[in-house]
Amino acid sequence: MDFSKVPIDEVEQFAKLFFTSKQIGFMIGVSANDIDDFVLEANNEYSELGSRIYAARLKSEASIRQKVVDSAEAGSSNAQNQAEKYINNLNFED
Repeated sequence: MDFSKVPIDEVEQFAKLFFTSKQIGFMIGVSANDIDDFVLEANNEYSELGSRIYAARLKSEASIRQKVVDSAEAGSSNAQNQAEKYINNLNFED
């Protein structure tokens, strides 16, 4: 399959909604015969397709985290707990 012809805007939109690579493949019309190759390419964060999917998911997660931090700063104890989990799970080695 030629992954350069994948509708990247659609792929990124689905990735932002946290669909799996396989689900994204089926939603954009990848055939059952090609789905395994699509998933391998999509899960490779060093490929063009994979890096775009990874970036879209990270941007979506960043948006959610911003809302949690805003809520935490406004005094929400649930949001403060979640923000504390974010802090405790930081890995500066990435």
